[in-house]
Amino acid sequence: MTPVLFPGLVAYGLGVLWQYIRVSAERRNINEAFMHYLPSRVVNSLARDRAFIKRPPQMLYGICLMTDAERYTTLSEHMDPGKLAALMNSYYERIFEPVKRHGGVVSDVLGDSMLAIWTGTRPAGTLKTSAARAALEIMEAAARFNAENQSVRLPTRIGLHSGYLALGHLGALDHYEFTPIGDIVNTASRIEGLNKYLGTRILASAEVLDNASDLLTRELGTFLLAGKSIPVVIYEIISTVEDSTPFQMRLCELFVRALRDFRDKKWQEAARAFRECGEDGPARFYLRYCMTYLKAPPPDDWTGIIKLDRK
Repeated sequence: MTPVLFPGLVAYGLGVLWQYIRVSAERRNINEAFMHYLPSRVVNSLARDRAFIKRPPQMLYGICLMTDAERYTTLSEHMDPGKLAALMNSYYERIFEPVKRHGGVVSDVLGDSMLAIWTGTRPAGTLKTSAARAALEIMEAAARFNAENQSVRLPTRIGLHSGYLALGHLGALDHYEFTPIGDIVNTASRIEGLNKYLGTRILASAEVLDNASDLLTRELGTFLLAGKSIPVVIYEIISTVEDSTPFQMRLCELFVRALRDFRDKKWQEAARAFRECGEDGPARFYLRYCMTYLKAPPPDDWTGIIKLDRK
């Protein structure tokens, strides 16, 4: 019976082997496809156990980086949707790269906005430094994109904030998203929006920059952002120290003095110092307050906090 059974067993074994190879290839393809949408560790966990979706979010320390592109609304009104999609894909290809190079994860994309996160089990200077350096490189990447696309430029603004967050699957029924949950996401978005008022490009909370000796930054004041109840000390990230210019260093020195006079209610001195800063966006912002307070000083219990009612 051996001549009869052996070919059948071989054929059956080859069939099983082929099926195993085909299924394995399909799983690899699915995993590789999902890794374009989710972090690799999440994809691997889902591959092992789909119940991973229902697990409670994990509490982590994180840094959130939010971007926004100016003029996107105008572009979307006048550009063909297909061409707009191709343009935005090219734009995101540029700004995703610094995030990944510095160990971050692109968590969400909505129109012209990107949310990237860096997470760890505890506050770490390396996480903060990575996020801040990624922000500077994103601005460089956006500048190169705009130089190559003069007619459809997308000037970019960035906001960073850090703190504890919940990271996990949010949703119900047949739709879930892997996303960070917590106040720091909303605050990072508000900080990004503050750039519009100050004429700046990269703003971060003091929490992000408590260990950033290699960066040139300047404090821009304490702000109560729209919809928030806790004030946030805001800094501008200008450049790395090694790449900074004498003009930038001098501007930081002038602004520190002007902001000190402003907080001391020395409106004339503060206005004079802010004027010395030239066409600097934050200086112009505070100069308007100085002019207002010269005519109508704030209440005696004024603490120097700038309150914003709009995003």
